[in-house]
Amino acid sequence: LLEFKMMLRTLLAMTLLSLAAAVDFTNSVILTSADINVNVEKALPNLRVGDTYRVYATYASGNGADYARNVLIYDDAASFNLLGLSKAKPNSAYILDNMRILRAPIFIRDQNANAGNRVPFTIYIVSTEVTTFPVVSAQLAGDNVDSNNGFLAAGLTVLSAEQYFTMSSFDIGSTSSMFISSVGFDVSSSNYNMLSLYSPNQAGHSFLTVYGPIATLFNSNFGLNARFRFQFTRNTPFSSQIQAGAAFAIASPGYLTIDKSYNIPYKADAALDRAFQFDHPNFMEITTQAQDIQQGESVQLDVFDASNTAITNMKLQQNGRTDQVFAASSLKFDVVSAPNSNHVPRFLIQVTSGAYSMSLLFLLLASILPKLL
Repeated sequence: LLEFKMMLRTLLAMTLLSLAAAVDFTNSVILTSADINVNVEKALPNLRVGDTYRVYATYASGNGADYARNVLIYDDAASFNLLGLSKAKPNSAYILDNMRILRAPIFIRDQNANAGNRVPFTIYIVSTEVTTFPVVSAQLAGDNVDSNNGFLAAGLTVLSAEQYFTMSSFDIGSTSSMFISSVGFDVSSSNYNMLSLYSPNQAGHSFLTVYGPIATLFNSNFGLNARFRFQFTRNTPFSSQIQAGAAFAIASPGYLTIDKSYNIPYKADAALDRAFQFDHPNFMEITTQAQDIQQGESVQLDVFDASNTAITNMKLQQNGRTDQVFAASSLKFDVVSAPNSNHVPRFLIQVTSGAYSMSLLFLLLASILPKLL
């Protein structure tokens, strides 16, 4: 009888869901406030009934505490509110507690009366059978993040309900390489890779801005613990000059893969028109992917030399391409959405720049070769 009631409750909740849906993985689910209707019980049917799950959550910076207090995540025996889940664990300023555990079936209800004043939030629910990483709250993090403030692990996850956040100047210690994905720590597939960093020196110059709810840093040597340190900002455009040798990526709002996006509570216009300046002319390899470009939309990347003359103009197509560009000094990125539409194409642009010495070599060759031919 109890199992029947649980099944009936789940089916009833599912009939009330909006078209927006959480993103489900084998061992986890990631939701944003855009996936949840006010005063409607949200069921999570893909969680394994009877299994236990860790629950992490965060809400947007600002005066959202009263709102967060009225968002509940619960099972048949226990309940947490969003405000409590969003607090750091003891003796840490920004690492979330990994001992907030519920047993499936698990439900979510936003009990706030005024849907017009919603506070954005993100919830990450992940199986206790998965090896856990420290989870950093983007709301709580300061200018510098250090995984040692959590516990030793082979990676680190950032959970966010901000419009966007930027990680830069990575210090990966003795770790030879790392990659950053658009998912939680339970999913290590390269299908979700946004940025790869192949050396400590390259990592120190690199950055990634994320316009989505989650990102995870993975040690490329899976299973080996490492220390991850980086500079962190939220809702602030990256405006520093980029050093030659850096790697970075530009991703569409809510990017999960080139075929799928998270449902986010922001339009994230800041992701659509951006410019980047290098400290020296250098060689760059640029890999672009785009999907779901509708009539009247375009995704354009222009590369300029030191005299601000366009070297190449890349109009992203439905498939991917890789280009090598020499003597590049700056990039300009522009997205045009269809008129009267909130739709945005999906895209991922990955840029790997060459070392300054390599750039000088290419510049020298470029000036000599025409005279020899």
